[in-house]
Order: sequence, then structure tokens, then C-alpha cells
Amino acid sequence: MKMFIIVLILISSIPGYATIEYEGEPSQPSNAEVTRNRACFEELSKENCPDPADDVRQFRSCLHNVFPTLTPSCQKLMSELYTKKD
Repeated sequence: MKMFIIVLILISSIPGYATIEYEGEPSQPSNAEVTRNRACFEELSKENCPDPADDVRQFRSCLHNVFPTLTPSCQKLMSELYTKKD
């Protein structure tokens, strides 16, 4: 019974912790923003960069090689997503 109560407390505390840790904007991205971001990944796909979910190291290497050829909005997005944060 004690173990059941402990497990129940742990399960119920995880969503609360996730809510506390979230520091992003509470609103959803606009359709235009989603379309622009998808277009950026399609642009990278046309440059033969692999999907970042498949192999992040190879994706980053490819991104580094093709970065100067990307559109400015795509460069900004990729910089925000894949540059090292201090």
C-alpha cells in the first residue's frame, strides 16, 4: 500500500513539475511561422541534408556546409536551434 501511494504521488507530481519548468511563450506559433519553418527544413532537404531526427551529427555537419546558401530567415532559425548556447 505504501508503494502504491508513493507511485501515485510521483505520477501526479510530474505534470506539475513540467508546468513549473516551462519558460516559453504560452501561445501557439502562427500558421505563417509554421509554414516558414517547414520551408526551411525542406530547403535543407533539397541540399541533401539528412533529417535531424535520424542523425544529428551528420545533420549539423551538412548544415555547417550549406549554411551560407540558405535564406536569411532559415539561417536565423537554424542559428537559434543548432548553435551552442553559453
